[in-house]
This record gives sequence, structure tokens and C-alpha cells, in this order.
Amino acid sequence: MASIRHIRNKYFSRIVWRTEDGQREKTISLKTDKKSEAVIRNNAVTKIEDSIKEGDNYSFPWLNDDGKVKLIKVSIEDAYEEYRNVQNIDGVRHSTLVRVDNSMKSLYKVVGETYPVSSLSYSHIAQFKEVWHKTHAPSTININLSKIRAFHNWCVKRGYAKKKIEFVLVKEDVKPIAYLTESEFIDIMNCDVINVHFRKAFLFYYVTGCRK
Repeated sequence: MASIRHIRNKYFSRIVWRTEDGQREKTISLKTDKKSEAVIRNNAVTKIEDSIKEGDNYSFPWLNDDGKVKLIKVSIEDAYEEYRNVQNIDGVRHSTLVRVDNSMKSLYKVVGETYPVSSLSYSHIAQFKEVWHKTHAPSTININLSKIRAFHNWCVKRGYAKKKIEFVLVKEDVKPIAYLTESEFIDIMNCDVINVHFRKAFLFYYVTGCRK
């Protein structure tokens, strides 16, 4: 049964459960400062507690204008907007955020912005790879898949999606090792544009063969 919490003169309904990823929690405002009213509203939350634990999101009569319990389908676009704000607050670099934006745009072109994030499945990821394999290099597809996977994993933790999707990356061709000629290396050592610190590091690698 959902428990009742009293925080700053307001009551909240709190649901706690365990998953393979650890303990999860969902807190729902009961929008009242009266204990008797909070108990009644908490009972309404308890009735659909199992569904909430499965990852479904609801709006309750005291939280909407319709006065009804409504199942909320969060779109991929809405979830991503929240995800991006969190990433921005956490100090993720702007260039990284732009890269994630591009990855999400490629997903939108396959499933659409308004598609419910809770309905995103392995078949959509397979479709994503099928759509882009002719126009994107394998490395680009894998970068996009990695960014989308991080977003979807966040959605699972947030409760917008029920379980993680297995993201299988596409096979990339092994690139042949490129070697510098002696004359090219001499040119690098004589290049004033390159910081002396890095030229010393290059020389160290060149002479000793040492690697990180």
C-alpha cells in the first residue's frame, strides 16, 4: 500500500519498490493539507499502485481539470526535453548536448516525436538501423544508438518506460593502422603550431614505443 508523507504542510503519496536496478520510488502530490482528505486520495493511488510500479504514469482527479484518473502517455519529445534539461544542469558540455540532439532527430525521423516513450521497443531499434544503414556509416549509427540508449535508460529510471531495451550495435569494419613516415614525423617536430609539450610527448612515444 502507498504510504502517506507529510512535507511542509502538504501530503504526498509515496510508493517504493525494488527492481533489478535497485530501489525505486514514486511520489505523487495529494494537493491537500488535511489528513482525512489525504487518506482518501492515497487510497485512490493505492488502487493502481501495481500499474504505477510497472512504469505507467497517471494524472489524478485532484491534479487535472477532468476530475478523473487518466493514464498519461509521455511522448519521446517531452521526455527528451526533460532529459536534456537534466543533462544541462549536470554540466554536460554543449557540444555533447548538440550531438545528442542530432541522435534524437534521427530517431524522430523513424518513429516520430509524439510516439509514447513507454512503447519504444527492440523492434523500433531494429527499424532504426534498417532505415539508416544505407545513408550513415556504421560508426555514426553506433554513436546515435549509444546516445539513444543513454536517454532510454534514463526514461526507465524516471518511470517513463517499463524496462531497458537491448541495444545491439552494428558491426564496424576494422580500420587499417596508419603509420607516419620518417619525413612526416620530422615535419611534425618542426611544426611551431604544435605545442612543445605535445611534440615532446610524440617524440617520447616515437623513440620508446610506450603507450598508455
